[in-house]
Amino acid sequence: MVLAFGGIFVAGMLSLAHVLNATVPCGANSQGCETVAQHPSSAWAGIPVAFFGLGAYFFLAALAFLRTVVDGSQVALLTKIGALVSGVGTALSLYLTYIALNEIHATCIWCLASAAIMSVTFLINAWLAQKEPNTTLGAKFDKLAFVGLFVVALGGLGVYSQELNRKGAETGVARETLDSLTIENYATANPDTNTSLHVYGDMDSPVTIVEFADIFCDHCRTHYPNVKNLATANPGKVRVVFRHLPLYMLEGHDLSLPASILAEYAGEEGKFWDFMDAVMMSDKEQVKSASGLLKVIQTIGMDPDKARRVMSDTESKYFSTVYRDIELANSAGVSRTPTYLVFAPGHKTEAATPNNIAGIVETLVKKLNG
Repeated sequence: MVLAFGGIFVAGMLSLAHVLNATVPCGANSQGCETVAQHPSSAWAGIPVAFFGLGAYFFLAALAFLRTVVDGSQVALLTKIGALVSGVGTALSLYLTYIALNEIHATCIWCLASAAIMSVTFLINAWLAQKEPNTTLGAKFDKLAFVGLFVVALGGLGVYSQELNRKGAETGVARETLDSLTIENYATANPDTNTSLHVYGDMDSPVTIVEFADIFCDHCRTHYPNVKNLATANPGKVRVVFRHLPLYMLEGHDLSLPASILAEYAGEEGKFWDFMDAVMMSDKEQVKSASGLLKVIQTIGMDPDKARRVMSDTESKYFSTVYRDIELANSAGVSRTPTYLVFAPGHKTEAATPNNIAGIVETLVKKLNG
Protein backbone atom coordinates (compact mmCIF):
# COMPACT_ATOMS: atom_id res chain seq x y z
CA MET A 1 0.00 0.00 0.00
CA VAL A 2 2.83 2.39 0.92
CA LEU A 3 4.69 1.56 -2.29
CA ALA A 4 1.57 2.08 -4.40
CA PHE A 5 0.99 5.55 -3.02
CA GLY A 6 4.67 6.37 -3.32
CA GLY A 7 4.36 5.45 -7.00
CA ILE A 8 1.23 7.58 -7.33
CA PHE A 9 3.16 10.58 -6.03
CA VAL A 10 6.16 10.01 -8.35
CA ALA A 11 4.12 9.22 -11.48
CA GLY A 12 1.73 12.00 -10.53
CA MET A 13 4.55 14.53 -10.47
CA LEU A 14 5.71 13.45 -13.93
CA SER A 15 2.12 13.56 -15.21
CA LEU A 16 1.57 17.04 -13.78
CA ALA A 17 4.74 18.22 -15.52
CA HIS A 18 3.23 17.14 -18.83
CA VAL A 19 -0.15 18.72 -18.11
CA LEU A 20 1.32 22.00 -16.85
CA ASN A 21 4.10 22.00 -19.47
CA ALA A 22 6.63 22.45 -16.68
CA THR A 23 9.85 20.77 -15.56
CA VAL A 24 10.09 18.73 -12.38
CA PRO A 25 13.05 19.46 -10.06
CA CYS A 26 15.77 17.04 -11.10
CA GLY A 27 18.56 17.30 -8.55
CA ALA A 28 22.11 18.16 -9.57
CA ASN A 29 21.44 17.09 -13.17
CA SER A 30 18.89 19.87 -13.53
CA GLN A 31 17.93 19.22 -17.14
CA GLY A 32 18.06 15.43 -17.22
CA CYS A 33 14.36 15.00 -16.45
CA GLU A 34 13.31 17.43 -19.19
CA THR A 35 15.67 15.79 -21.68
CA VAL A 36 14.10 12.38 -21.02
CA ALA A 37 10.57 13.84 -21.11
CA GLN A 38 11.17 15.31 -24.57
CA HIS A 39 12.42 12.05 -26.07
CA PRO A 40 9.98 10.07 -28.29
CA SER A 41 10.22 7.09 -25.91
CA SER A 42 8.45 9.12 -23.21
CA ALA A 43 5.10 8.80 -25.00
CA TRP A 44 3.18 5.84 -26.39
CA ALA A 45 0.59 6.57 -29.09
CA GLY A 46 0.93 10.24 -28.17
CA ILE A 47 0.15 9.57 -24.50
CA PRO A 48 2.90 10.31 -21.93
CA VAL A 49 4.30 7.16 -20.33
CA ALA A 50 3.81 8.82 -16.94
CA PHE A 51 0.03 8.60 -17.43
CA PHE A 52 0.26 4.84 -17.86
CA GLY A 53 2.45 4.61 -14.77
CA LEU A 54 -0.01 6.67 -12.75
CA GLY A 55 -2.86 4.39 -13.83
CA ALA A 56 -0.85 1.31 -12.87
CA TYR A 57 -0.08 2.65 -9.41
CA PHE A 58 -3.73 3.56 -8.79
CA PHE A 59 -4.64 0.01 -9.82
CA LEU A 60 -2.05 -1.43 -7.42
CA ALA A 61 -3.35 0.83 -4.64
CA ALA A 62 -6.87 -0.44 -5.33
CA LEU A 63 -5.64 -4.03 -5.09
CA ALA A 64 -3.96 -3.21 -1.77
CA PHE A 65 -7.23 -1.83 -0.44
CA LEU A 66 -9.29 -4.78 -1.69
CA ARG A 67 -6.95 -7.17 0.11
CA THR A 68 -8.11 -5.59 3.37
CA VAL A 69 -11.80 -6.37 2.78
CA VAL A 70 -11.91 -9.79 1.09
CA ASP A 71 -11.41 -13.31 2.43
CA GLY A 72 -8.26 -15.44 2.20
CA SER A 73 -8.91 -17.13 -1.14
CA GLN A 74 -9.55 -13.81 -2.86
CA VAL A 75 -6.44 -12.32 -1.25
CA ALA A 76 -4.35 -14.93 -3.08
CA LEU A 77 -5.93 -14.02 -6.43
CA LEU A 78 -5.46 -10.27 -5.88
CA THR A 79 -1.83 -10.85 -4.92
CA LYS A 80 -1.19 -12.77 -8.14
CA ILE A 81 -2.83 -10.01 -10.17
CA GLY A 82 -0.63 -7.48 -8.37
CA ALA A 83 2.45 -9.55 -9.16
CA LEU A 84 1.48 -9.70 -12.85
CA VAL A 85 0.78 -5.96 -13.16
CA SER A 86 3.89 -4.92 -11.23
CA GLY A 87 5.98 -7.47 -13.18
CA VAL A 88 4.94 -5.94 -16.50
CA GLY A 89 5.51 -2.47 -15.03
CA THR A 90 8.97 -3.45 -13.84
CA ALA A 91 9.95 -4.82 -17.26
CA LEU A 92 8.78 -1.63 -18.98
CA SER A 93 10.46 0.58 -16.36
CA LEU A 94 13.79 -1.20 -16.77
CA TYR A 95 13.51 -0.93 -20.55
CA LEU A 96 12.85 2.82 -20.37
CA THR A 97 15.73 3.22 -17.91
CA TYR A 98 18.01 1.48 -20.40
CA ILE A 99 16.83 3.85 -23.16
CA ALA A 100 17.45 6.90 -20.95
CA LEU A 101 20.95 5.88 -19.93
CA ASN A 102 22.20 4.41 -23.20
CA GLU A 103 20.36 6.26 -25.96
CA ILE A 104 19.25 9.58 -24.48
CA HIS A 105 22.31 9.75 -22.20
CA ALA A 106 20.33 11.54 -19.51
CA THR A 107 19.20 10.68 -16.00
CA CYS A 108 15.73 11.39 -14.64
CA ILE A 109 15.68 10.79 -10.90
CA TRP A 110 11.87 10.58 -10.89
CA CYS A 111 11.94 7.87 -13.55
CA LEU A 112 14.57 5.95 -11.58
CA ALA A 113 12.46 6.29 -8.43
CA SER A 114 9.42 4.94 -10.24
CA ALA A 115 11.43 2.02 -11.63
CA ALA A 116 12.70 1.22 -8.12
CA ILE A 117 9.22 1.42 -6.57
CA MET A 118 7.71 -0.79 -9.27
CA SER A 119 10.54 -3.34 -8.95
CA VAL A 120 10.18 -3.60 -5.16
CA THR A 121 6.40 -3.85 -5.53
CA PHE A 122 6.86 -6.78 -7.91
CA LEU A 123 9.29 -8.55 -5.59
CA ILE A 124 6.95 -8.19 -2.61
CA ASN A 125 3.91 -9.35 -4.59
CA ALA A 126 5.87 -12.29 -5.98
CA TRP A 127 6.96 -13.23 -2.43
CA LEU A 128 3.44 -12.88 -1.02
CA ALA A 129 2.08 -15.02 -3.85
CA GLN A 130 4.13 -17.92 -2.48
CA LYS A 131 2.78 -17.48 1.05
CA GLU A 132 -0.44 -18.69 2.62
CA PRO A 133 -3.14 -15.97 2.35
CA ASN A 134 -3.52 -13.92 5.51
CA THR A 135 -7.09 -14.31 6.67
CA THR A 136 -6.75 -11.77 9.45
CA LEU A 137 -6.81 -8.79 7.08
CA GLY A 138 -9.61 -6.26 7.19
CA ALA A 139 -8.46 -4.54 10.35
CA LYS A 140 -9.60 -0.97 10.87
CA PHE A 141 -5.97 0.15 10.87
CA ASP A 142 -5.53 -1.01 7.25
CA LYS A 143 -8.42 1.12 6.07
CA LEU A 144 -7.22 4.14 8.03
CA ALA A 145 -3.74 3.67 6.56
CA PHE A 146 -5.23 3.62 3.07
CA VAL A 147 -7.14 6.86 3.63
CA GLY A 148 -4.12 8.51 5.25
CA LEU A 149 -1.77 7.58 2.42
CA PHE A 150 -4.34 8.71 -0.13
CA VAL A 151 -4.60 12.14 1.51
CA VAL A 152 -0.82 12.51 1.86
CA ALA A 153 -0.09 11.50 -1.75
CA LEU A 154 -2.76 13.66 -3.39
CA GLY A 155 -2.14 16.52 -0.96
CA GLY A 156 1.55 16.46 -1.85
CA LEU A 157 0.70 16.51 -5.55
CA GLY A 158 -1.61 19.48 -4.97
CA VAL A 159 1.16 21.44 -3.26
CA TYR A 160 3.72 20.59 -5.94
CA SER A 161 1.29 21.40 -8.75
CA GLN A 162 1.35 25.02 -7.60
CA GLU A 163 5.15 25.00 -7.62
CA LEU A 164 5.30 23.37 -11.06
CA ASN A 165 2.79 25.87 -12.39
CA ARG A 166 4.98 28.70 -11.14
CA LYS A 167 8.15 27.16 -12.52
CA GLY A 168 6.55 26.73 -15.93
CA ALA A 169 7.15 30.42 -16.52
CA GLU A 170 10.35 30.80 -14.53
CA THR A 171 13.42 32.17 -16.32
CA GLY A 172 15.56 33.53 -13.53
CA VAL A 173 15.44 37.06 -14.99
CA ALA A 174 14.25 39.53 -12.35
CA ARG A 175 11.29 41.77 -13.12
CA GLU A 176 13.25 44.92 -12.29
CA THR A 177 15.92 43.83 -14.78
CA LEU A 178 13.34 43.21 -17.50
CA ASP A 179 11.91 46.70 -17.00
CA SER A 180 15.31 48.18 -17.79
CA LEU A 181 15.86 46.26 -21.04
CA THR A 182 15.27 48.00 -24.35
CA ILE A 183 14.74 46.55 -27.79
CA GLU A 184 17.42 48.88 -29.15
CA ASN A 185 20.07 47.05 -27.15
CA TYR A 186 18.90 43.51 -27.84
CA ALA A 187 17.50 43.59 -31.36
CA THR A 188 19.96 45.72 -33.31
CA ALA A 189 23.18 44.81 -35.10
CA ASN A 190 26.57 45.35 -33.51
CA PRO A 191 28.15 48.35 -35.25
CA ASP A 192 31.56 47.57 -33.75
CA THR A 193 31.96 44.29 -35.65
CA ASN A 194 30.11 45.22 -38.84
CA THR A 195 28.05 42.03 -38.69
CA SER A 196 24.38 41.71 -39.55
CA LEU A 197 21.48 41.04 -37.19
CA HIS A 198 20.15 37.50 -37.53
CA VAL A 199 16.40 37.89 -37.94
CA TYR A 200 13.86 35.27 -38.94
CA GLY A 201 10.61 36.82 -40.11
CA ASP A 202 9.59 40.30 -41.24
CA MET A 203 12.09 42.92 -40.01
CA ASP A 204 9.23 45.34 -39.26
CA SER A 205 7.24 42.91 -37.12
CA PRO A 206 5.99 44.55 -33.90
CA VAL A 207 6.61 41.48 -31.71
CA THR A 208 10.28 40.59 -31.33
CA ILE A 209 11.55 37.38 -29.75
CA VAL A 210 15.22 37.60 -28.78
CA GLU A 211 16.40 34.03 -28.37
CA PHE A 212 19.50 33.22 -26.32
CA ALA A 213 20.58 29.69 -27.18
CA ASP A 214 23.48 27.27 -27.23
CA ILE A 215 23.91 25.18 -30.37
CA PHE A 216 24.74 22.11 -28.26
CA CYS A 217 21.93 22.58 -25.73
CA ASP A 218 19.43 19.74 -26.18
CA HIS A 219 16.47 21.92 -25.21
CA CYS A 220 17.54 24.66 -27.62
CA ARG A 221 17.75 22.10 -30.41
CA THR A 222 14.35 20.66 -29.56
CA HIS A 223 12.56 24.00 -29.47
CA TYR A 224 14.51 25.75 -32.24
CA PRO A 225 11.97 24.95 -35.01
CA ASN A 226 9.03 25.73 -32.70
CA VAL A 227 10.22 29.28 -32.10
CA LYS A 228 10.84 29.85 -35.81
CA ASN A 229 7.32 28.58 -36.46
CA LEU A 230 5.95 31.39 -34.28
CA ALA A 231 7.28 33.84 -36.87
CA THR A 232 6.09 31.72 -39.80
CA ALA A 233 2.59 31.41 -38.34
CA ASN A 234 2.35 35.16 -37.70
CA PRO A 235 3.77 36.86 -40.83
CA GLY A 236 4.33 40.56 -40.39
CA LYS A 237 3.58 40.24 -36.67
CA VAL A 238 6.44 38.24 -35.13
CA ARG A 239 10.17 38.07 -35.77
CA VAL A 240 12.92 36.06 -34.07
CA VAL A 241 16.35 37.55 -33.33
CA PHE A 242 18.98 34.94 -32.51
CA ARG A 243 21.68 35.60 -29.92
CA HIS A 244 24.45 33.20 -28.89
CA LEU A 245 24.92 32.01 -25.33
CA PRO A 246 27.45 29.17 -25.64
CA LEU A 247 27.74 27.32 -22.33
CA TYR A 248 31.25 26.15 -23.16
CA MET A 249 32.12 25.60 -19.50
CA LEU A 250 29.67 22.69 -19.25
CA GLU A 251 30.47 19.09 -20.08
CA GLY A 252 29.44 18.21 -23.62
CA HIS A 253 29.45 21.88 -24.69
CA ASP A 254 33.15 22.21 -25.49
CA LEU A 255 32.33 22.99 -29.14
CA SER A 256 29.56 25.47 -28.36
CA LEU A 257 31.81 28.51 -28.76
CA PRO A 258 33.48 27.37 -32.03
CA ALA A 259 30.05 26.45 -33.41
CA SER A 260 28.72 29.93 -32.57
CA ILE A 261 31.73 31.48 -34.32
CA LEU A 262 31.08 29.34 -37.41
CA ALA A 263 27.45 30.48 -37.42
CA GLU A 264 28.66 34.09 -37.55
CA TYR A 265 31.10 33.18 -40.32
CA ALA A 266 28.21 31.69 -42.29
CA GLY A 267 26.14 34.78 -41.58
CA GLU A 268 28.69 36.95 -43.37
CA GLU A 269 27.64 35.24 -46.60
CA GLY A 270 23.94 35.42 -45.76
CA LYS A 271 23.85 31.77 -44.76
CA PHE A 272 23.36 32.07 -41.02
CA TRP A 273 19.97 30.33 -41.02
CA ASP A 274 21.21 27.71 -43.47
CA PHE A 275 23.97 26.82 -41.02
CA MET A 276 21.68 26.94 -38.00
CA ASP A 277 19.02 24.79 -39.64
CA ALA A 278 21.61 22.23 -40.72
CA VAL A 279 23.19 22.02 -37.25
CA MET A 280 20.18 22.42 -34.96
CA MET A 281 17.83 20.12 -36.87
CA SER A 282 20.31 17.33 -37.55
CA ASP A 283 21.35 14.35 -35.46
CA LYS A 284 23.54 15.77 -32.70
CA GLU A 285 25.99 12.90 -33.17
CA GLN A 286 26.77 14.17 -36.69
CA VAL A 287 27.88 17.62 -35.53
CA LYS A 288 29.46 16.99 -32.13
CA SER A 289 32.98 17.15 -33.61
CA ALA A 290 34.91 19.90 -35.35
CA SER A 291 34.96 17.83 -38.55
CA GLY A 292 31.19 17.47 -38.38
CA LEU A 293 30.73 21.24 -38.08
CA LEU A 294 33.14 21.86 -40.96
CA LYS A 295 31.22 19.37 -43.08
CA VAL A 296 28.10 21.46 -42.52
CA ILE A 297 30.03 24.55 -43.62
CA GLN A 298 31.04 22.77 -46.80
CA THR A 299 27.48 21.52 -47.37
CA ILE A 300 26.08 25.05 -47.38
CA GLY A 301 28.69 26.11 -49.93
CA MET A 302 31.31 27.85 -47.82
CA ASP A 303 35.06 27.44 -47.48
CA PRO A 304 35.85 24.81 -44.80
CA ASP A 305 39.54 25.74 -44.77
CA LYS A 306 38.81 29.34 -43.84
CA ALA A 307 36.20 28.12 -41.37
CA ARG A 308 38.80 25.92 -39.68
CA ARG A 309 41.00 28.99 -39.15
CA VAL A 310 38.31 31.33 -37.87
CA MET A 311 36.62 28.89 -35.49
CA SER A 312 39.50 29.19 -33.02
CA ASP A 313 40.48 32.80 -33.75
CA THR A 314 39.63 34.90 -30.70
CA GLU A 315 40.75 38.04 -32.53
CA SER A 316 38.18 37.74 -35.32
CA LYS A 317 35.05 39.82 -35.67
CA TYR A 318 33.03 36.60 -35.50
CA PHE A 319 34.33 35.91 -32.00
CA SER A 320 33.68 39.54 -31.03
CA THR A 321 30.06 39.23 -32.13
CA VAL A 322 29.56 36.05 -30.09
CA TYR A 323 31.27 37.66 -27.10
CA ARG A 324 28.92 40.65 -27.34
CA ASP A 325 25.94 38.31 -27.30
CA ILE A 326 27.30 36.70 -24.13
CA GLU A 327 27.67 40.14 -22.56
CA LEU A 328 24.09 41.00 -23.51
CA ALA A 329 22.89 37.79 -21.88
CA ASN A 330 24.84 38.58 -18.73
CA SER A 331 23.51 42.12 -18.57
CA ALA A 332 19.96 40.77 -18.74
CA GLY A 333 20.60 38.13 -16.10
CA VAL A 334 20.11 35.31 -18.60
CA SER A 335 21.98 32.23 -17.40
CA ARG A 336 20.13 29.27 -18.91
CA THR A 337 19.29 28.23 -22.43
CA PRO A 338 17.03 28.65 -24.19
CA THR A 339 15.71 31.91 -22.76
CA TYR A 340 13.57 34.31 -24.77
CA LEU A 341 13.11 38.04 -24.28
CA VAL A 342 9.87 39.24 -25.84
CA PHE A 343 9.44 42.87 -26.84
CA ALA A 344 6.24 44.50 -28.14
CA PRO A 345 5.13 48.14 -28.37
CA GLY A 346 3.07 49.25 -25.40
CA HIS A 347 3.85 46.12 -23.37
CA LYS A 348 6.36 45.29 -20.67
CA THR A 349 9.31 43.19 -21.70
CA GLU A 350 8.68 39.50 -20.97
CA ALA A 351 11.18 36.73 -20.27
CA ALA A 352 9.97 33.35 -21.51
CA THR A 353 10.93 29.70 -21.58
CA PRO A 354 9.95 26.97 -24.05
CA ASN A 355 7.03 26.23 -21.73
CA ASN A 356 5.29 29.57 -22.11
CA ILE A 357 6.76 31.38 -25.14
CA ALA A 358 3.91 30.35 -27.45
CA GLY A 359 1.26 31.55 -24.99
CA ILE A 360 2.95 34.93 -24.50
CA VAL A 361 3.30 35.50 -28.24
CA GLU A 362 -0.29 34.42 -28.92
CA THR A 363 -1.58 36.89 -26.32
CA LEU A 364 0.47 39.75 -27.77
CA VAL A 365 -0.60 39.02 -31.34
CA LYS A 366 -4.27 38.96 -30.30
CA LYS A 367 -3.87 42.35 -28.60
CA LEU A 368 -2.20 43.76 -31.68
CA ASN A 369 -5.04 42.46 -33.83
CA GLY A 370 -7.43 44.34 -31.62
